[in-house]
Amino acid sequence: MMKPSEENFVDYWSMARKKWNWKEKFMTAVQYFAIPFTILIHLTNFFIIGDVAYHFISFKHLLEFVINLFIISLISGFGFGFYHWNSHEMRYWRIMKREQSKE
Repeated sequence: MMKPSEENFVDYWSMARKKWNWKEKFMTAVQYFAIPFTILIHLTNFFIIGDVAYHFISFKHLLEFVINLFIISLISGFGFGFYHWNSHEMRYWRIMKREQSKE
């Protein structure tokens, strides 16, 4: 017999896995991790560490920011989506196998 929380999860994930959207997970990771992380890195690098190889407001700095944002977005977006999918799938199948073995 499933616990109520497990039953809720199985109901949720059985519907969510059919409507899985990589773009949504990717954009969530970009919005909540990649953008703030990249901004923090650049502000720290310029103001605290003192890397003044170029002016803070310049085309070179903007180009470096965009390149870093792109790389961090790819890594975090696919990493978050992969982790989210696999962790939920493993939990789902663990519950389902346990329930099938009880029958």
